[in-house]
Amino acid sequence: MSTEVTARGPALFFRLWRPFAAIASGVILASSFPPMTSTEAAWFGLVPVIIIARFSSPKRSYRFGFLAGFVFWAICLSWLLRLSRFGTPWPVVACGWLLLAAYCAIYTGAFALLVSLLWRDRRHAHDSDTPPEGEAARVTRGNLGRVILIPLIWVGFEYLRSTLFTGFAWNALGISQYRNESVIQIAEWGGVYAVSALLLMLNAAIALTVLDGIKFRRLPGDRGRRIHAELMLALVTVVICMTFGLRRISSLERLQGGHEALRIAVIQGNIPQQEKWSDAYEAGIYSEMKDLTEKSAASTPDLILWPETVVPRSAINDPWTRDWIGDLASRCGPILLGSMSVEKTGKEAQIYNSSVLFEKDGTISAEYRKRHLVPFGEYLPFDRWIPILKRWAPLGYSCSAGTVSTVFELEGSPVTFSTLICFEDTIAGLARDAVRAGARLLINQTNDAWFEDSAAALQHMSHCIFRCVENRVPAVRAANLGISCFIRPSGMLDETTRLLLKEGVATQTNYRVDEARVPTGPFEMSFYTRYGDLPFAMPCGILSALVLILFLVKSRRRV
Repeated sequence: MSTEVTARGPALFFRLWRPFAAIASGVILASSFPPMTSTEAAWFGLVPVIIIARFSSPKRSYRFGFLAGFVFWAICLSWLLRLSRFGTPWPVVACGWLLLAAYCAIYTGAFALLVSLLWRDRRHAHDSDTPPEGEAARVTRGNLGRVILIPLIWVGFEYLRSTLFTGFAWNALGISQYRNESVIQIAEWGGVYAVSALLLMLNAAIALTVLDGIKFRRLPGDRGRRIHAELMLALVTVVICMTFGLRRISSLERLQGGHEALRIAVIQGNIPQQEKWSDAYEAGIYSEMKDLTEKSAASTPDLILWPETVVPRSAINDPWTRDWIGDLASRCGPILLGSMSVEKTGKEAQIYNSSVLFEKDGTISAEYRKRHLVPFGEYLPFDRWIPILKRWAPLGYSCSAGTVSTVFELEGSPVTFSTLICFEDTIAGLARDAVRAGARLLINQTNDAWFEDSAAALQHMSHCIFRCVENRVPAVRAANLGISCFIRPSGMLDETTRLLLKEGVATQTNYRVDEARVPTGPFEMSFYTRYGDLPFAMPCGILSALVLILFLVKSRRRV
């Protein structure tokens, strides 16, 4: 009886270790993002998935990679459930949350599948305790290749997730390091994907070292020890990148010439989403924004910044609102605010989520129309071809997308800036377009009231940091019920925001005035601003997709 129980124990372990390891991997990765923000967890969170891929067939590797990804995304996107408080039926919200998590997990599963293909000998070729002569050298060469290829595979699928089907560029693995300033500086060369690759290199090196520890328990003449070149390569690479980062931060802090100090007042009314929709609160919203703006004017700001769609009516199309804001701007200073705008073309009306600049004379000088709309949030896919779908549009209508990146200029100031509305700061290409068009300051106007005091606000803010590092320009965020902050070209947050985050306070109140030092002289674009994802992430994505397609085609032929 005892022998049978003893036999069942190992059998049960070998049957269940993969799902347990996959779930653990998903939980560890999720802990590296807000609200937990254990940034060090991202350096080893994928080790279990890589080990699973070593001992599993490609199809099984996909299943367990998918499981790890699903756990990760389900935890990270749990703030989506807050949408049920604003009229959307709870089952619909829960279904959307799970479907989005499952969709994103497909890419993690595909990553695990391709990693498993890096080993042709998934079944142990040598069962003896002492591997044959030359085996250690062969494995060392193979591991050096894998420690380079595994990060490239991850970057490939991360890029595909961020671009396919309009893209979901949320929480790339590198984003977890948004407070690790020495590491994220390499984003100026390869975007956030370069940081993801660095994390995966160490993940892969740790996994390969563990695997070799399992396999090479004893080698002839060396007492079971060997140099782990793959781990040394990864550690040296991390040290080099961190050293570069520290020196880059130091050089950026020394650059003072050719910069204009723009004094900006950020107004944050913290208007609950339920009140934004209610006519009963309309007068109170206007009164609150007017009061805060007039108070901030005592600091004589060069620009007053309001969040996305902050006033109930259109600042462009509603005459009373336009005159009201114009009068406020003439007394307090230029105001940049988010507002809906309508443009009639024939019988149809195009509705835009816009950013509008009111100058000191009370007139509108420029408008930016949001280019990257949120599917199922700001529009329903295919509603242009199937008009009946418009009846179920979340806002009661579908927005139209803008086509150009507007560069704003303040009268009498050399500063140029562009806006990224809401989740547009998660799209690296939009920030690049703005800087290439001439913007030297990025402004993110957002309304995170949809997700209240959840981790969404901090996750959202962390993406904006990378847009600064990638393009080497500062940014200012104005959020309604979110994180308003000032970000330097190095990705460093302003002191006030750092203190608030250290105290666990994410949502700020009222208004704040601070300076953004904006380049105005000769500006040298970063490597990433000039070339974007073309040299690195895009080739990784194309190659990963091709290898996956070839594998699927061959597998079908075998069947």
